Amino acid sequence: MRNFNTAIIPIRGAITTEVVPILSFRPGATSTQIIKNIEMAYEEPKIRALIFEVNSPGGTPFAVKEVADKINNVDKPTVAWIREYGTSGAYWIASSCDKIVADRLSHVGSIGTVLFHFDFSEFMRKFGIYDESLIFGKYKGAGIPFRKLEPEERRFLKEQTRQIHEYFIETIAENRKLAKAQIEELSGASCLGQEAIDKGLVDYLGGKGKALEISRELAKIPCSKIKEYTERRPSILDVLRFRSRV
Repeated sequence: MRNFNTAIIPIRGAITTEVVPILSFRPGATSTQIIKNIEMAYEEPKIRALIFEVNSPGGTPFAVKEVADKINNVDKPTVAWIREYGTSGAYWIASSCDKIVADRLSHVGSIGTVLFHFDFSEFMRKFGIYDESLIFGKYKGAGIPFRKLEPEERRFLKEQTRQIHEYFIETIAENRKLAKAQIEELSGASCLGQEAIDKGLVDYLGGKGKALEISRELAKIPCSKIKEYTERRPSILDVLRFRSRV
């Protein structure tokens, strides 16, 4: 039996807490599965280092924070290996690792927050469809796509999004030991690998080999014996269960 000493945990696609029907049959990651993989790797005493293979544009704030918090509580060396994308929430997760490796052509950063809201009310009216939802609670209907946002609802949602954004920036600044102003200057833009190095967002340029090299240095092991953890793809039953929830 091979004595594994290095875990590679994938974080690919949009990051959510659970299966999202619209993303069910596309590549994606759930915080539940990522955390389960972290726990399995952590509990194996012979695993000395964890590498996170990141190829993701981000995800929902709670799911991202849940994974980042778990990584922060791991007392084994952690390395983020960013492949094509390590942006937004995925970069938040990467910043929780001890070191970050990215390719020269990787897209890194995009530290910002967005709240998507679609207003279909005018479209519906053209077909004689009207929203007559009965809503109790001042902000209960805020964000429903079948009606226009009231000015007060817009302010309410904007303030919530601002608070998430502030927390995001503060966390990245703390993780990377950068001034908050340095993060704010990026204004949500992504950087390529070399620029990300120059701005302090990444520690090394390279790929899997570099990530393994850094993990060996941090864990003080002579060679890497890799155990790759897999992602669980959702089945049709997962989707049906999700849709039937209240």
